[in-house]
Amino acid sequence: MTTNVKIYRYHLLDESGNYVEKDIPEESQAHTIANFLIETQNIKVTIEKEHVPQLHGHRLGRDPDLH
Repeated sequence: MTTNVKIYRYHLLDESGNYVEKDIPEESQAHTIANFLIETQNIKVTIEKEHVPQLHGHRLGRDPDLH
């Protein structure tokens, strides 16, 4: 039985649209970092959510039919 679990990465962008932090694995961590930045450095950020596609049962590499 295969389960389709979507994997996401989170990125923090400043008000100019520049990345402040990238590839945060958990949404809760992104919120923690965002709160830290606003409280300590007064940097307001938005959180961008990116879906990371997963390859299930597929291997990248040589095609056996080409041999």
